[in-house]
Amino acid sequence: MGRVGFACVFFLLLGVLFVTASPSAPPADAVARLKHTEPLLDVLHTLRPSFLSGDFDADGRADVVLHVRDHVTGKVGIAIEHSSTHEWFVAGAGHRMGSGDDDFDWMDSWRVVKNTVTNKGDAVCTEKSEAASGLVYWTGHDYRWFQQGD
Repeated sequence: MGRVGFACVFFLLLGVLFVTASPSAPPADAVARLKHTEPLLDVLHTLRPSFLSGDFDADGRADVVLHVRDHVTGKVGIAIEHSSTHEWFVAGAGHRMGSGDDDFDWMDSWRVVKNTVTNKGDAVCTEKSEAASGLVYWTGHDYRWFQQGD
């Protein structure tokens, strides 16, 4: 095989590895801060991506979101850390947000979207494939739930 053929095969294999590689793990420092602040929460690695990053409190700095489970109750949720204060907010995992449920065990995907409720910052869109979804968004004081569809 010539140099051109070898280079094509090499870059093709490199591309396949890049596409199929598992996403990066959640930031270790954020996980450590969560375990210190919320010792009953275990970080889950079942969703892809394994963590989210966005400006959820609209302060211009990227915050982090982890998929978590309360290891006493088994309830699933998300934990959001504001980067400027390192304060954690938990939605689900036994923590009710207004009209939102306290268990997100139904969630099989998530993503960062614009906060269309307050139009400030980002929100976490929690989804069940081919079913309902909801937004977890910052009000300026706490996190709330907005049901998007059934």
